[in-house]
Amino acid sequence: LSARNEGKRKYLWPMMSLSPSSGLTGEQGLRKSMEDAHVQIDSILCVPKCFPSGLWCIFDGHGGHEVAELAETVFPRRFQEDLKEALKRAHNKLDDIDMKALLKNCFWETDAELVETLGDVALTTGCTVAVIVLLGDMLYVANAGDSEATLIRVGIDGNAEGKEITKKHKPRDESEKKRIEALGGMVFGGRVFGKLAVC
Repeated sequence: LSARNEGKRKYLWPMMSLSPSSGLTGEQGLRKSMEDAHVQIDSILCVPKCFPSGLWCIFDGHGGHEVAELAETVFPRRFQEDLKEALKRAHNKLDDIDMKALLKNCFWETDAELVETLGDVALTTGCTVAVIVLLGDMLYVANAGDSEATLIRVGIDGNAEGKEITKKHKPRDESEKKRIEALGGMVFGGRVFGKLAVC
Protein backbone atom coordinates (compact mmCIF):
# COMPACT_ATOMS: atom_id res chain seq x y z
CA LEU A 1 0.00 0.00 0.00
CA SER A 2 1.08 3.51 -0.65
CA ALA A 3 0.00 6.34 1.65
CA ARG A 4 -0.45 10.04 0.97
CA ASN A 5 -1.30 12.76 3.45
CA GLU A 6 -3.70 15.55 2.48
CA GLY A 7 -4.39 17.83 5.41
CA LYS A 8 -5.54 15.67 8.32
CA ARG A 9 -6.76 12.77 6.17
CA LYS A 10 -4.62 9.85 5.17
CA TYR A 11 -5.48 8.00 1.94
CA LEU A 12 -4.30 4.52 1.14
CA TRP A 13 -4.42 2.95 -2.28
CA PRO A 14 -2.95 -0.27 -3.67
CA MET A 15 0.06 -0.01 -5.95
CA MET A 16 -0.51 -2.81 -8.46
CA SER A 17 2.11 -4.10 -10.82
CA LEU A 18 0.86 -5.72 -14.01
CA SER A 19 3.66 -8.27 -13.71
CA PRO A 20 3.74 -10.31 -10.51
CA SER A 21 7.10 -11.17 -9.07
CA SER A 22 7.67 -14.48 -7.32
CA GLY A 23 10.39 -16.57 -5.77
CA LEU A 24 10.72 -20.15 -4.71
CA THR A 25 12.78 -22.58 -2.74
CA GLY A 26 12.85 -26.35 -2.38
CA GLU A 27 13.99 -28.75 0.30
CA GLN A 28 15.05 -32.33 -0.36
CA GLY A 29 14.60 -33.53 3.20
CA LEU A 30 15.77 -37.05 4.07
CA ARG A 31 15.34 -38.53 0.59
CA LYS A 32 18.33 -39.80 -1.40
CA SER A 33 17.43 -37.42 -4.23
CA MET A 34 15.05 -34.55 -4.90
CA GLU A 35 11.69 -35.90 -6.14
CA ASP A 36 9.87 -32.57 -6.42
CA ALA A 37 9.61 -30.14 -9.32
CA HIS A 38 8.03 -26.75 -9.84
CA VAL A 39 6.78 -24.24 -12.40
CA GLN A 40 7.19 -20.49 -11.98
CA ILE A 41 5.79 -18.31 -14.77
CA ASP A 42 5.29 -14.68 -13.71
CA SER A 43 3.62 -13.66 -16.97
CA ILE A 44 1.68 -16.05 -19.24
CA LEU A 45 2.60 -15.26 -22.85
CA CYS A 46 -0.83 -15.82 -24.42
CA VAL A 47 -2.59 -13.45 -21.97
CA PRO A 48 -2.91 -9.84 -23.19
CA LYS A 49 -0.18 -7.73 -21.54
CA CYS A 50 -2.74 -5.35 -20.00
CA PHE A 51 -3.75 -8.13 -17.56
CA PRO A 52 -1.59 -9.51 -14.76
CA SER A 53 -1.08 -13.24 -15.12
CA GLY A 54 0.96 -16.07 -13.72
CA LEU A 55 1.18 -19.84 -13.30
CA TRP A 56 2.81 -21.53 -10.33
CA CYS A 57 2.88 -25.28 -9.67
CA ILE A 58 4.46 -27.66 -7.19
CA PHE A 59 4.81 -31.31 -8.23
CA ASP A 60 5.51 -33.59 -5.25
CA GLY A 61 7.10 -36.79 -6.54
CA HIS A 62 6.03 -40.08 -4.97
CA GLY A 63 8.26 -43.10 -5.45
CA GLY A 64 10.71 -41.32 -7.73
CA HIS A 65 11.46 -38.10 -9.57
CA GLU A 66 10.50 -39.08 -13.14
CA VAL A 67 6.80 -38.19 -13.10
CA ALA A 68 7.26 -34.86 -11.29
CA GLU A 69 10.09 -33.81 -13.62
CA LEU A 70 8.11 -34.61 -16.76
CA ALA A 71 4.95 -32.97 -15.35
CA GLU A 72 7.04 -29.83 -14.81
CA THR A 73 7.39 -29.61 -18.61
CA VAL A 74 4.09 -31.11 -19.80
CA PHE A 75 1.60 -29.30 -17.54
CA PRO A 76 2.59 -25.69 -18.32
CA ARG A 77 2.80 -26.42 -22.06
CA ARG A 78 -0.66 -28.00 -22.10
CA PHE A 79 -2.10 -25.30 -19.83
CA GLN A 80 -0.84 -22.47 -22.04
CA GLU A 81 -2.06 -24.22 -25.21
CA ASP A 82 -5.52 -24.76 -23.68
CA LEU A 83 -5.65 -21.19 -22.30
CA LYS A 84 -4.65 -19.74 -25.68
CA GLU A 85 -7.55 -21.58 -27.33
CA ALA A 86 -9.97 -20.56 -24.56
CA LEU A 87 -8.93 -16.90 -24.90
CA LYS A 88 -9.44 -17.08 -28.67
CA ARG A 89 -12.96 -18.54 -28.22
CA ALA A 90 -13.75 -15.89 -25.57
CA HIS A 91 -12.36 -13.02 -27.71
CA ASN A 92 -9.83 -12.29 -24.93
CA LYS A 93 -12.59 -11.81 -22.32
CA LEU A 94 -11.08 -13.35 -19.19
CA ASP A 95 -14.48 -13.59 -17.44
CA ASP A 96 -15.80 -15.88 -20.19
CA ILE A 97 -13.21 -18.61 -19.54
CA ASP A 98 -14.33 -21.66 -17.54
CA MET A 99 -11.08 -22.05 -15.61
CA LYS A 100 -12.35 -25.00 -13.56
CA ALA A 101 -13.05 -27.00 -16.73
CA LEU A 102 -9.79 -25.84 -18.33
CA LEU A 103 -7.67 -26.94 -15.34
CA LYS A 104 -9.51 -30.26 -14.98
CA ASN A 105 -8.99 -31.01 -18.66
CA CYS A 106 -5.33 -30.02 -18.39
CA PHE A 107 -4.87 -32.42 -15.45
CA TRP A 108 -6.34 -35.29 -17.53
CA GLU A 109 -4.29 -34.39 -20.64
CA THR A 110 -1.10 -34.21 -18.58
CA ASP A 111 -1.82 -37.54 -16.90
CA ALA A 112 -2.42 -39.24 -20.26
CA GLU A 113 0.81 -37.84 -21.73
CA LEU A 114 2.81 -38.90 -18.65
CA VAL A 115 1.51 -42.48 -18.90
CA GLU A 116 2.13 -42.57 -22.66
CA THR A 117 5.67 -41.20 -22.32
CA LEU A 118 6.85 -43.01 -19.18
CA GLY A 119 4.97 -46.29 -19.57
CA ASP A 120 5.34 -48.60 -16.56
CA VAL A 121 7.27 -45.97 -14.59
CA ALA A 122 4.13 -43.80 -14.50
CA LEU A 123 2.10 -46.75 -13.21
CA THR A 124 4.41 -47.45 -10.26
CA THR A 125 5.38 -43.88 -9.29
CA GLY A 126 3.61 -40.54 -9.50
CA CYS A 127 3.25 -37.07 -8.13
CA THR A 128 0.74 -34.81 -6.48
CA VAL A 129 0.27 -31.22 -7.60
CA ALA A 130 -0.87 -27.80 -6.42
CA VAL A 131 -1.53 -25.19 -9.12
CA ILE A 132 -2.14 -21.46 -8.78
CA VAL A 133 -3.23 -19.35 -11.76
CA LEU A 134 -3.47 -15.55 -11.75
CA LEU A 135 -5.63 -14.19 -14.53
CA GLY A 136 -6.58 -10.54 -14.35
CA ASP A 137 -8.05 -9.94 -10.91
CA MET A 138 -8.85 -13.62 -10.27
CA LEU A 139 -6.73 -16.22 -8.50
CA TYR A 140 -7.55 -19.86 -9.32
CA VAL A 141 -6.28 -22.78 -7.25
CA ALA A 142 -6.42 -26.52 -7.96
CA ASN A 143 -4.73 -29.55 -6.48
CA ALA A 144 -4.56 -33.31 -6.74
CA GLY A 145 -3.32 -35.47 -3.89
CA ASP A 146 -1.88 -34.03 -0.72
CA SER A 147 -0.11 -31.03 -2.26
CA GLU A 148 -1.51 -27.85 -0.83
CA ALA A 149 -1.49 -24.09 -1.24
CA THR A 150 -1.69 -21.47 1.48
CA LEU A 151 -2.67 -17.84 0.98
CA ILE A 152 -0.69 -15.50 3.22
CA ARG A 153 -1.97 -12.01 3.82
CA VAL A 154 0.17 -9.34 5.44
CA GLY A 155 -1.81 -6.62 7.17
CA ILE A 156 -0.95 -2.96 7.43
CA ASP A 157 0.43 -3.74 10.89
CA GLY A 158 2.93 -6.17 9.30
CA ASN A 159 1.38 -9.29 10.83
CA ALA A 160 0.99 -12.24 8.47
CA GLU A 161 -2.00 -14.55 8.47
CA GLY A 162 -2.11 -17.82 6.53
CA LYS A 163 -5.17 -19.62 5.21
CA GLU A 164 -5.13 -23.03 3.52
CA ILE A 165 -6.90 -22.64 0.16
CA THR A 166 -6.78 -26.25 -1.02
CA LYS A 167 -8.14 -29.49 0.41
CA LYS A 168 -5.81 -32.48 0.63
CA HIS A 169 -7.10 -35.65 -1.02
CA LYS A 170 -6.41 -38.34 1.58
CA PRO A 171 -7.63 -41.96 1.27
CA ARG A 172 -8.63 -42.01 4.93
CA ASP A 173 -11.28 -39.31 4.24
CA GLU A 174 -14.62 -40.99 3.59
CA SER A 175 -15.45 -39.01 0.43
CA GLU A 176 -12.00 -39.76 -1.05
CA LYS A 177 -12.27 -43.43 -0.09
CA LYS A 178 -15.61 -43.68 -1.92
CA ARG A 179 -14.13 -41.98 -5.00
CA ILE A 180 -11.17 -44.41 -5.05
CA GLU A 181 -13.43 -47.44 -4.63
CA ALA A 182 -15.76 -46.20 -7.41
CA LEU A 183 -12.72 -46.20 -9.73
CA GLY A 184 -11.90 -49.83 -8.83
CA GLY A 185 -9.35 -49.15 -6.10
CA MET A 186 -9.26 -50.35 -2.52
CA VAL A 187 -8.27 -48.54 0.65
CA PHE A 188 -6.88 -50.34 3.67
CA GLY A 189 -4.57 -49.09 6.39
CA GLY A 190 -5.38 -45.53 5.24
CA ARG A 191 -3.57 -46.18 1.94
CA VAL A 192 -4.58 -47.07 -1.61
CA PHE A 193 -4.02 -50.83 -1.95
CA GLY A 194 -2.23 -50.54 1.39
CA LYS A 195 0.72 -48.74 -0.27
CA LEU A 196 -0.06 -45.24 -1.54
CA ALA A 197 -0.92 -42.61 1.04
CA VAL A 198 -2.47 -40.35 -1.61
CA CYS A 199 -4.27 -40.85 -4.88
